[in-house]
Amino acid sequence: MGQANRIFFNHSVQKQLKVYFNEHKHLQDQSESSLFITKNGKGFSAQTVINKFSDIFKEANIDGASSHSMRRTFATQLNENATSVFTIQKLMRHKNIATTQLYVNVTDTQLARASDNLGF
Repeated sequence: MGQANRIFFNHSVQKQLKVYFNEHKHLQDQSESSLFITKNGKGFSAQTVINKFSDIFKEANIDGASSHSMRRTFATQLNENATSVFTIQKLMRHKNIATTQLYVNVTDTQLARASDNLGF
């Protein structure tokens, strides 16, 4: 079994999860229960999650999107909001900061904001 990780959710997601927990009694009965379960009553594998997101993107007609592109977007959005690259590294669970830097895209908005901050 893998190592446990802490995951941080914003207030909106926390509220939605509380509703989900109240509707799914298996989560209240067992502290080790999977958050999402398959029709067979087992926890989702990593591949199942990837496949589910792929299905969602297809249904929404979002071409070229993947679970990996979502991770890139997550990192880039955090970076755009001036989140430390070290914080992004921890949130993405990268061991090496160089890996995180590969995920973070610098946007034109950030470049314009940086040059506006020069003050001359």
